[in-house]
Amino acid sequence: MSSALLVAILVAALILAVALSAYLYYQREAAFARLATSLGLRFSQRDESSVRQLGFPLFRESRGTESSNLVSGTLQGMPVAAFDFAYWTEVRDPKGFTHRQYHRFLCAVTDIAPACPPLIIEHRGLIGRVAGALGLDGVQFESDDFDKAYRVICGDRRFATALVDPAMMAWLLDAPSPVAFQTAGTHLLVVSTDRRPEAIPGLFHALVDFRAHIPAMVASDYPATA
Repeated sequence: MSSALLVAILVAALILAVALSAYLYYQREAAFARLATSLGLRFSQRDESSVRQLGFPLFRESRGTESSNLVSGTLQGMPVAAFDFAYWTEVRDPKGFTHRQYHRFLCAVTDIAPACPPLIIEHRGLIGRVAGALGLDGVQFESDDFDKAYRVICGDRRFATALVDPAMMAWLLDAPSPVAFQTAGTHLLVVSTDRRPEAIPGLFHALVDFRAHIPAMVASDYPATA
């Protein structure tokens, strides 16, 4: 095979790869837009909201973050937003070159009544994929089944054990798919490695259920300040 033919094949393959990537990108964007319309929510390809400014541990990961395909509005009287999220780390290959390694997720966020310290509730099947450990050891609970299924990270152990009471544990253990929850102030985040746009209603449902399982004493002991 001549070098000219080889170069032509490589160029054609590169053009095809770029075209396929662009096609998949716009297909994903269109799927988010259709879903937003079906739920009576707004869609924006560019996330120009302040959601990444919230203090969730996930948003403080790594060297940089990005978000896109924002679906937002009010659902069942609850403010919600769902979006594509990614953070990247820098890795060095065997030749000494540095490359970005992306970690991509589908996220949804809403407001909650209590003012919460940063906390992670992470299914053990996702450990190492969703977020770091805040430099802390996991909180241990009296349920072996729960400790085997989930890791809870929080600098305020009293808050963690108050929030994750037996009713919350039972609900989390019955969750249909492994997800991670994070709190920061009066905000609640759910994170999934299932990035299909059609998974968004399930994430919104998870937020509704989590809010319903927040013990009343947590809201009274950790009140939001005006």
